[in-house]
Amino acid sequence: MPRRFVLALSLALLAPIVACKGTENVVGNPGSDGGARTLASMAPLITKSLTVTSAELAFGFPDARTTIPPIVLTYNVDDGRKVTLGFPDLLQTIVFAKLTAKNGVDVTDLPILDK
Repeated sequence: MPRRFVLALSLALLAPIVACKGTENVVGNPGSDGGARTLASMAPLITKSLTVTSAELAFGFPDARTTIPPIVLTYNVDDGRKVTLGFPDLLQTIVFAKLTAKNGVDVTDLPILDK
């Protein structure tokens, strides 16, 4: 009986790992269509009242996200660029917005509007 238990436990722990094989090279959010977001469509909505929840409502789920404070949401936009939004926690408003160029090196601050 103990050998069957060990076998069942081993299979239960290894099955999810084996099922993920082949997804190592998946980049970004599989649910996003990749080309819908543009910097021009996002910029007017980056305001001082923006929170994590309102950002996800306005822009959709991010392509990358931290889960512990500070919360950082990263969205892929046009031309291979990325918009990164930073929040102190889930409830407080935005503290920074940055645009990263396609090369991943050039980073510029985006304005946070007063609206």
